[in-house]
Amino acid sequence: MEPKKSRVVESTDTPDKPIFVENVSAVIEIDKKDYLAVAERLLQAIDQSDFYSGSICYNAPEFDSTFTATLIVYRKHERVVEGISDRIVDIVPVWWEFNTCRSDGTPVLNDFSFSELKPYLL
Repeated sequence: MEPKKSRVVESTDTPDKPIFVENVSAVIEIDKKDYLAVAERLLQAIDQSDFYSGSICYNAPEFDSTFTATLIVYRKHERVVEGISDRIVDIVPVWWEFNTCRSDGTPVLNDFSFSELKPYLL
């Protein structure tokens, strides 16, 4: 998936000179496979902990990314045939950020949402 192109916003006083380049339109769209991959790595990092603070990396063909977060993990302790299960029932972000860049290291905005990631974690 190619990022959307930037557009130049021109001044009404000097139409031949752009005021600035609007980079808001250059956004990486995070899709289901990206959320699944980030969730898989994050669950491995959380393991059996009730608290997580750290970073994970995910490299897609279109971009490289780093998810950094501090999370509180709520678990439900259940008895099952195999013993006791500590199933995750909720994850509350204290703080998080998802940074993306192109393969050349140029930062690019993204539309990542923790609320979109959360169902893949539970």
